[in-house]
Amino acid sequence: MYGLESFELVERRPRTRDYIVLVRQRNPERMRRWLSLAGGGISPVAPFRLTPEKLVASFLGEERALRRVMKRLDREEFPYRVVRASGRLQMPEATATLLTPLQAQLVARAWLLGYYTVPRRVTLTRLARGSGRSATALGKILRRAESRLVSRWLLAEGTLPESSPVPPSRPHEG
Repeated sequence: MYGLESFELVERRPRTRDYIVLVRQRNPERMRRWLSLAGGGISPVAPFRLTPEKLVASFLGEERALRRVMKRLDREEFPYRVVRASGRLQMPEATATLLTPLQAQLVARAWLLGYYTVPRRVTLTRLARGSGRSATALGKILRRAESRLVSRWLLAEGTLPESSPVPPSRPHEG
């Protein structure tokens, strides 16, 4: 059975009676083996549904990682199906070291909880509260991470402007 470690209420929407929760659990041994085969190369994406009867999960992953997992599933005769396989933007291999571990963790959490959706499903303030940081500090961490990701993407696309962005002018002191 799954080992529930924490269950956090991240956002409550009284008007629609919706809740966003963050669940942390210890994975069963079989799932740990599959995920270790993936080597961190897969991530959950929508649709992701949890009902009392079952969990329906979708994953985005690097081809090598998913092939290793599917090979293990075949060997263990575990039923699965690939619904769709499609090409995606290929980022340079160095993206693994592009973000600091803290940036990677906070960007992933923000994405997972809907900070980057339109409209946003969670505010920076609520995200900050769940991370134990002030909204200002979290905003800076996310902007720095976003800046790194965007600049890497622009470099990869060959569309990086000749000049870097001009820093905002500071008001005169005095």
